[in-house]
Amino acid sequence: MFRLRVFIADNTGLFNQVTHPSGAIYEFPLTLEQLSKFTALCIKYPLLRVDLEKDETLLSHLQKRALYAGTQDTSNNGHQNDANGEQIASDAASPRVEYWINQPQLAQLLRLGCDTSKGDDNQWKDTYSFETVDIKKLLQVSPQVLPIDRVGLRSEKGVDYRRLRAYLRAKRWREADEETYRVMLKAADREEQEYLDIDDIKRFPCADLQTIDGLWVTASNDRFGFSVQKQIWIEVGGKLDFVDGYSAPITAGNFVDLVSRGFYDGLEVEDRDAVYAAYEKMSDRNGWRVNGEYIRYSQVTFDTSAPDGHLPRGHLQRVKGVGFGRGGVLLVVPSLASRLVNCSR
Repeated sequence: MFRLRVFIADNTGLFNQVTHPSGAIYEFPLTLEQLSKFTALCIKYPLLRVDLEKDETLLSHLQKRALYAGTQDTSNNGHQNDANGEQIASDAASPRVEYWINQPQLAQLLRLGCDTSKGDDNQWKDTYSFETVDIKKLLQVSPQVLPIDRVGLRSEKGVDYRRLRAYLRAKRWREADEETYRVMLKAADREEQEYLDIDDIKRFPCADLQTIDGLWVTASNDRFGFSVQKQIWIEVGGKLDFVDGYSAPITAGNFVDLVSRGFYDGLEVEDRDAVYAAYEKMSDRNGWRVNGEYIRYSQVTFDTSAPDGHLPRGHLQRVKGVGFGRGGVLLVVPSLASRLVNCSR
């Protein structure tokens, strides 16, 4: 990979020094050292390459944090300074910078070749450091391998997930949502009946559920997917395992019989109103309910302006006996959430 990038950089002139007609150097070339460090960063942290596309100052901020962390000047209100005594920009403390600088060994890799103890001898800055490097040059010789292409397409039922991956890669959210339900039917062996029931979801093949979820989560940068919906459900107080009477309506007589046979052992008996209240909170948060009214499928937002957990959504429309009143639709969320947890064990 490094040799390929060197070949591209050499043939596109990125190693050439650019000078002004006056003879002054006004654009420094890339160095082999910078390119090799960047290649190592992209191999070890492939998602960093994605964030660099969004923020061209990110690598510079990370380099400064790696080199000068802990270097403080009390005369400057305790702010961190770089080697020249200049205050490091406040946006260097952005959530994205904080996330990456705390990744294992990233700071160590960024410090490689940079000897801040040499005082005025800053030759290492132009050779090894990314403080002033033109990130566009590095990105130019580093074609992006989309993270979604790294998601394994495992299936216990021989389901082909390439079409779903293609839709998600292209950010075609509506087609991906519809394709999600199609592959769920296939994975659950329910193509002929054309619907799922709660038991189908509770027994959904683990490999397939993790593949579908992984594709959604990766394509949306952790904004959409079953696991995102699961996290929201838990945060609003929803339970993963409970007995509610929706999926197995009972009478007083057979309730006693089920209790005696241990049917409810280890399960929390949850008041149906409490379950529905949690579903309302979740729906308000992820946009499934607006101004107290549940949205129709035609009102689903199929773009990244939607709240976290808004998609996928189509599978909720086609579960047997499910409606948006006090019916069984809310069981889909905890059932999928519980299945995800069980599959990860």
